[in-house]
Amino acid sequence: MRRVHYTKSDRLKIVKEAMDPAFEGKEYLIANKYSMRESTVIRWKKNYEQYGEVGLLDNFNKVLKNTGDNNKRHKEIVKEKDKKIKELEEEIEILKKAAAFLAKINRD
Repeated sequence: MRRVHYTKSDRLKIVKEAMDPAFEGKEYLIANKYSMRESTVIRWKKNYEQYGEVGLLDNFNKVLKNTGDNNKRHKEIVKEKDKKIKELEEEIEILKKAAAFLAKINRD
């Protein structure tokens, strides 16, 4: 097969056709019609179901990778903040105990 570049609108048309209940499980028919691999149709269909039209972008894999990298960084930041919150809560508890202790000493 020769390599063909499909635009987003072409991909959307192919995916909508593949999602027709008449072609359920028969992606190979769509693939043959457009002279492409069945795995490509299945991948586009899966991306469309999971991400919508964004999943059909030319650079979708790069977008997805960047999102994953940002997500990892976001998780690291959240983890650091949770750790800091826990430390501050422990510090508050210590200060409460110290204040109660000092208040008791001042009364005596």
